[in-house]
Amino acid sequence: MSKRADPTNKLIARRGIRRRVQNVAFALLYRFGGRIYDPLTRFLFGGAWDRWRSSVIPFLPIGTILDVGSGTGSLVSVLNPKGYVAFAIDREPSMLRRSRLLPDARTRIIRGDAGALPFRNATFDACVATFPSRFVLERNTLDEVSRVLRPGGTFAIVLSGYTDDWPLRRRPIRLALRLFYGQRDAERLPAADLIAHPALAGEWRWLSHGQDHVLFWIGTRTAASESAR
Repeated sequence: MSKRADPTNKLIARRGIRRRVQNVAFALLYRFGGRIYDPLTRFLFGGAWDRWRSSVIPFLPIGTILDVGSGTGSLVSVLNPKGYVAFAIDREPSMLRRSRLLPDARTRIIRGDAGALPFRNATFDACVATFPSRFVLERNTLDEVSRVLRPGGTFAIVLSGYTDDWPLRRRPIRLALRLFYGQRDAERLPAADLIAHPALAGEWRWLSHGQDHVLFWIGTRTAASESAR
């Protein structure tokens, strides 16, 4: 007698396939899609993508800011006019070519890797990463972020977002996004130890503004010793 297929196993398999497709798509976009990245996100999410990214600004102290994995530099272009001294670092030439077209940002755009930041210890008042890939979870990245942050400095991650604002004409795009990302677990928080480092203390939280909902990790550089790291 044949065994009945376990629906849980099927669900896990589907999620695994979807995750692999996402990883390939994002890798190709980041490597080759600098020219289309901003227009594509605006097409898919309307103005919500830019609003989600900018919603991190109230958590950042005025001072020197490092945007880790800065992409096309859109956040830097918003921070600089607000009185921040904003630096951006990314390793993909496709993204850097676009970010270097931004006004007043050329000398603060740097090519480099999050796991080996080319800055002195305690350089920045805050580090931020918006819609990052899995590099933000790696120990090398967390070591480097904590190293370049001043004690008491802020580390903020905008992981994802969703909006309830879907006019009728944009419903097909909403359906396509659900097929690509999978069903969203509303208001579910990631595991507390997903960002785990002895020199960084923080928490996950959802922030809602009207119809926008953004998932953050907000942390602080503690006084943990170098030996503890």
